[in-house]
Amino acid sequence: MPEVVINTRSGGFSVSKEVYDCLGKEYDGYGHLDDVYDRDDHAYRADPKLVKCVRELGEKADGPLASLCIVKVPNNVKWHIEDYDGVELVAEDHRTWVCGD
Repeated sequence: MPEVVINTRSGGFSVSKEVYDCLGKEYDGYGHLDDVYDRDDHAYRADPKLVKCVRELGEKADGPLASLCIVKVPNNVKWHIEDYDGVELVAEDHRTWVCGD
């Protein structure tokens, strides 16, 4: 069962310097992990190394204005992260249509 790191506090996803240390990476000063994963999608949030660091560090993993938690997603589910004002949830992918499709 995949595990995904999300933020549960208004303000947006970020991690602490301790997470960078745990991952063996240099801290960027913001905790956005862009320099670590170089990805625009949220798939890196399921990286077992990141999940392990967040689990081991607990609240010390939280970046500025963040409160991180780990969500278990059922196997074989295509998922994505949705957010409102920085508060995130894991949602199952589904089809959508708009005018003109």
